Amino acid sequence: KVYDLYKTTEHFIFVLEYIPHGNLKSYLIENRYTLSKSNHKRIIQQLANAVLFLHSNGIIHRDLKPENILVKVKDKNKIKIKLIDLGFGKVIGKGRLLTEPYGTFCYASPEVLKKVPYTFETDIWSLGVIFYLIVVGVHPFGENDKDLKTIHKNICDVVYAFPTDSDVNAHVKDVIELCLRK
Repeated sequence: KVYDLYKTTEHFIFVLEYIPHGNLKSYLIENRYTLSKSNHKRIIQQLANAVLFLHSNGIIHRDLKPENILVKVKDKNKIKIKLIDLGFGKVIGKGRLLTEPYGTFCYASPEVLKKVPYTFETDIWSLGVIFYLIVVGVHPFGENDKDLKTIHKNICDVVYAFPTDSDVNAHVKDVIELCLRK
């Protein structure tokens, strides 16, 4: 819930409700990445809607990652998320390209890592990485403690796969694959 909004010449500052359950990364770790499929669906829908809202208002987030998603839990089957930290966010016009390399390495799109112009699609890429992490339990391009060059190459070349023993819903796979394309 938004309690107040302040606008400066360069920033929007939101005063939000207190969310006691922390961020999505902590919540996933705490639950050993074993959320129900209904919660997967709920989180994915809410995140997609939040990003759609931003984009439809001309705002690009540029730092979507589990640490910037707060989790509110009424019970195990009623998870709500709140997208936060628009510190790298920017209001851009339709069709305008950005070149500043903002974001968090493992969630950044190939365009950001290659330092080529990008637009709203960079947020969609980050959503795909987050969706994969939620349903598979690991990062699609390698974990942070691996060789960063390999992760960089995997992201830029879009090299990832779903585990063969994965029971990820076909529709969810399709959504992830749509998000994670060049």
